[in-house]
Amino acid sequence: MPVQTEADLAALRDENRRLRALVDFSRQLTAERDLRAQLRLLCTELRRATGCSASAVMLRDADGGRVDSIETCGLPLDTDASWQHAVRAAPAGAEHDVAPDGLQLQCLVPLVVGDDRLGVALLFDEHARDFADEELGYLTRLADAAAMSILNVRLYAQTHLELRRRDALRKVVASISSELDLDSLFGRVIASAVELLDADDGVICVIDRDGAARVRAAHNLPPSIVGMVIPAGVGMTGRVLLTREAMIAERYLEDVPMPLPEATMVQSGVAVPVWWQGRMVGVFCVMARDPSRVFKIQDREVMELLANHVAIALENARLYGEVRDRLAEVTGLQAASTALAEELHPEGALRVLAQQALSLSGVATVSIELLRAGARELEVQVAVGEHAVDLDAMRVPVEGSLAGAAVSSGRPQILRAPLSSKSVLTRRDTGEGVDDPEQQHQQSLLVLPLRARGRTLGTLSAYTHHPEAFHARQVELLSTFASQAAISLDNARLYAELHTRLEEMVGLQRLGTLLLEEHDFDRVLQSICQQLQRLTDAGGVGLALLEEDPRFLEMRTVVGPSSDVLRGVRIPTEGSFAAEALRSNRPQRSDDAQNDPRGYKTSLVLGNTRTILSVPMKTRQRTVGVLSVYNKDGEGGFTDRDADLATFFANQAAAAIENARLYEQTREYAVVEERNRLARELHDSVTQSLFSVTLLCEAALSLLDRDPPKARERLERANDLAQGALAEMRALIFQLRPVTLQEEGLLSALKKHLSAVLSRHGRVVELQVTGSERRLPAPIENAAFRIAQESLNNVVKHAGTARARVHLEFEAHCLRVTTRDDGLGFDPSAPRPTNTLGMTSMRERAEGSGGRLIVESAPGQGTRVSAELPIPHGE
Repeated sequence: MPVQTEADLAALRDENRRLRALVDFSRQLTAERDLRAQLRLLCTELRRATGCSASAVMLRDADGGRVDSIETCGLPLDTDASWQHAVRAAPAGAEHDVAPDGLQLQCLVPLVVGDDRLGVALLFDEHARDFADEELGYLTRLADAAAMSILNVRLYAQTHLELRRRDALRKVVASISSELDLDSLFGRVIASAVELLDADDGVICVIDRDGAARVRAAHNLPPSIVGMVIPAGVGMTGRVLLTREAMIAERYLEDVPMPLPEATMVQSGVAVPVWWQGRMVGVFCVMARDPSRVFKIQDREVMELLANHVAIALENARLYGEVRDRLAEVTGLQAASTALAEELHPEGALRVLAQQALSLSGVATVSIELLRAGARELEVQVAVGEHAVDLDAMRVPVEGSLAGAAVSSGRPQILRAPLSSKSVLTRRDTGEGVDDPEQQHQQSLLVLPLRARGRTLGTLSAYTHHPEAFHARQVELLSTFASQAAISLDNARLYAELHTRLEEMVGLQRLGTLLLEEHDFDRVLQSICQQLQRLTDAGGVGLALLEEDPRFLEMRTVVGPSSDVLRGVRIPTEGSFAAEALRSNRPQRSDDAQNDPRGYKTSLVLGNTRTILSVPMKTRQRTVGVLSVYNKDGEGGFTDRDADLATFFANQAAAAIENARLYEQTREYAVVEERNRLARELHDSVTQSLFSVTLLCEAALSLLDRDPPKARERLERANDLAQGALAEMRALIFQLRPVTLQEEGLLSALKKHLSAVLSRHGRVVELQVTGSERRLPAPIENAAFRIAQESLNNVVKHAGTARARVHLEFEAHCLRVTTRDDGLGFDPSAPRPTNTLGMTSMRERAEGSGGRLIVESAPGQGTRVSAELPIPHGE
């Protein structure tokens, strides 16, 4: 048996020690599942076993290409960082040639399992040294054990990663199927990707209609980044947007030409485009802050798989959003249509329309402006949303404004650039200029014209904070609401016009009734002025008549607040609106009366006249005066419709004046006719009797001395004639003033008149009385007596009969007086002679008492005249 020397024993002890160290190392490696921890164990053992200053392990990726992981032991932090940076920057295959500062590469041990070269173990020292074969053998066994363990950990990690990927994908798919809120869904997708790829941050950007990438969701980044637009070429997202290809940034600040300021802590990242049906719809990006985390092709593939599901989620959300928006639009349009159907006043319907447009379009503020009189300004009628208070009571000039462009062109107008000048909006109550909300907040503005039946009525304005807002669908939706608003305004205008026409018809009907029933001249004119004031929304109305002096008009009738000071004022027929209306024979209008050179300052100041409309009052034969309306309610002056109404009422007033003149002439003619009749009666009866008395008295005087008996006979005959003349005179006086009517009543007076008719004309008149006989008001009894009296006069003159009947019917609310004869009769429809004042006076007396006169006759069948006179309540 060979003898073992001390050296041999020492070598055996060293070998045993190495074997125990290798066993312990292998056991620790096997127990450790973390790759970095295994690499640290290997580095530590290499340095311990060799006594070198530093050790390092480089692992390549699964494809054997670039360095995947680096772990060191014994290097200062600064030296470690700079060396790792240099290694990663070195060309492929030359990484192990790079040594840390101040150290030399002493030994390189490959990490190999079969044909798989996993990496190398490196030993560095300050000075060159040699390694014994036993040391090299031990290092090789360490490397082999570590390589096998590293391979197992890699396989385990890959299996675990695959399981995590499948679980993450399952969660993403489940989220897509169950989650309709896109922001919440994107948050889950990013969180899954960050967890799956051992990253720290993530972001999903959606490409909008204008091609810009807008951040939709972010993970572990400042909330302010959401909504931010990332230009092409800026950051990884902008780079993908520019190249339309996936990107892996191993060194973010160096590999990305224009990194985002919000991502200064990022060390590496991977970004992939999100495609849907050949169109890039977004960018998906995750980033790591750990310098040792380097993303690989497998990470990019995972991101691309997740990006496909993001695309599906985007499309589902888009489809769901379209369906939801369409349902909301239908609901909103139904609500707006209901408001249009139920609201007769436009402001309520416009407010509903504005609210629906605000909620469905997603803008910040909606306002509706209406064109003011003169079409020079638009006035905000309704405003809802963020800046409703600021927009309330504002006016926008049409000229030089975006609203004016919409009004003139009839097309939508969009302004996306911020305004740079002071707003041209003014407050309605103070007239002071104020800042436009659009300028204050740099909002985009859309203005849509409100058009109905070829007319522009106003505008609908929408404000939003998004500078690139108002896409085609949004404009189309708001245009629908603008059309409904125009319909509402047009319907309201038509309703107002219809209501005005009905008011005018009622006013004209009342005026017609008044002209037929009322004979009081001043009451007719007063009513005409009041009706015109109501229909034209005027503050006052004045009616001036031409005087005998043609140089002046007198204010005969005035209604309104200045009636007391204007009534009776004389207006010259030169230098006044009235004079101009008379001269031109046309209506004269002014919206600034007191500064108009045509006006008569005295009356304008007395009436505090701002606006005026004067029209001539004329009949077919002559002009009788001027009718003026002044101070139109609200803003603006009198319209063409007001002028037409005033002209009509002026003609009616002129007709009333002419009728009053003719009525007065008729009354005077009736008095003359009555006087002539009494003169004929006196001539035919009393005068002839008195003449005969005179002759008999003269004969008696001549016979008194010669033949007293004959003289006495003459005197007796003269006495008889005088008594007859006295009776005739009493009868005539009774016709003029029947004292019995006042003292004894209608029935007694009528009986005495019938006796007078019998004694004077030999006509027998039968009197019949029915009903509850009683005294009635004097006007009723007087009208009944005069109608019966005139009717009997017509019987005596025209009937050609010796008998007639008078019937008095006393009813509860009416007295009916009927005269009937069986004489010659006549045709009531045949043309009448001009001197038929008796029939006219009977009709006027009946209508003057609120009743009516009915005449029934036919040739050869006699005549029936009946007057129905209403008895006032309580009589």
